[in-house]
Order: sequence, then structure tokens, then C-alpha cells
Amino acid sequence: MWHWIFYSRGGRRLWTVAFVVLCTVTLFLALWPLTAPVASTGWDKTDHLVGFAALSLTGVWMLPDQAHPRAQLVLGLLALGGIIEILQMFIPHRQGDVYDWLADAIGVVAGWAVAGVVRRWFTPTGPVST
Repeated sequence: MWHWIFYSRGGRRLWTVAFVVLCTVTLFLALWPLTAPVASTGWDKTDHLVGFAALSLTGVWMLPDQAHPRAQLVLGLLALGGIIEILQMFIPHRQGDVYDWLADAIGVVAGWAVAGVVRRWFTPTGPVST
């Protein structure tokens, strides 16, 4: 089962759907004007860290094992965090914050690291069909 989740085309499709859903939820939560409390860990910076760690984790698992697409993913997520913070400056009841972007960046690196460790843990010992 683990081989299918991490190494098959079907598994990558599953991670792609999860990534798209998480991106959509992240953008909605980040760019919607705050008029009522939203789901939170209790501290804004951990919200950013956890959200971008989840994006990074699912993003790494949806990509092939080549380093180039993963580097683009990391750079893309860092850019996304920065763009969100810039856009929040123009949204009522929101404010852009460089420390939020830093929490995003830490989350991206943490998610990337965890994804790599978990994937190595479940690396098959023989050839895998995709």
C-alpha cells in the first residue's frame, strides 16, 4: 500500500488533488476579509507554519523524485507566501507581515524535510512499477 501512495501515478494524482484543495483553502483563509473568527491553532504564526508545511508536504509527494521540480515547488510556495502578505495589505481588516512570511518559509522547509524523511522510510527495496 505504501508503495502505491508514494510511487505510483495514482498516488501522485491523490497528492495533487490534496495539494490543490490545500492551496484553495489557504488562499481563501488568507485573502478573505476577516469579519468572524476562522479556524486557528491559537497563534497566527503557527497557523502560517502548519499551513505551509502541509502545502510543502503534499507538494513534495505529488512530484516525481527529481530535485528540479521540488526546488521549483519550494520557490513557488515562498513566492505564494510573499504574494499573500502583499495582497493582505489591501484587504480590509488584514495586514501584511514579514514575520508571517518567515513563518510560511519555516513551514515550507519543515514540510519538505518531513516529506523526505517519511518517503525514505517507506522506500521500497526492489523495483517499483508506476
